[in-house]
Amino acid sequence: MTSGFLEKLTRAQRHNLHLIQCSPLTLGTTQTYLNNLKIPSLNIGNALSEKLSSIKQTKFLNLECQEILHKLIESNAAEVVSGKIKMIAVYNLGILLEPILGLNSEKILKELSKAVSIIIIWENTYQAPGILSWTEQADKYRFDFSDTNLQRVNINYEI
Repeated sequence: MTSGFLEKLTRAQRHNLHLIQCSPLTLGTTQTYLNNLKIPSLNIGNALSEKLSSIKQTKFLNLECQEILHKLIESNAAEVVSGKIKMIAVYNLGILLEPILGLNSEKILKELSKAVSIIIIWENTYQAPGILSWTEQADKYRFDFSDTNLQRVNINYEI
């Protein structure tokens, strides 16, 4: 069961984007499950805000934020299956939609997913074929991965 799960996540594709949908109550259990499989998880909101707090000038905030995001994902990703693409699970992505940062977050995640298998742990609304949003703000704040093959992954919490 576990090897099939990892095999699915490490198959090289154009975009290696995966979705694990959970509730706020099962976020910790989901992280524990992935950590038991040696898949690192990264709280994008906390990690990015911590790095951005040290930036003094906002003139190039957009470019610096993109560079920081690339480094965070690439440096925290791990080779879970020998010889396969590195993997990372990310959650708390709301900061990527902050207007002041001016990020094209979908484009950045798609680009990163060519080299790293990215598992998005999502606690909110999913609409096929790849729209991630917050229920009360679905029209204003959302991630649109409908042009990729966002793979929904169901997990069995028993290892």
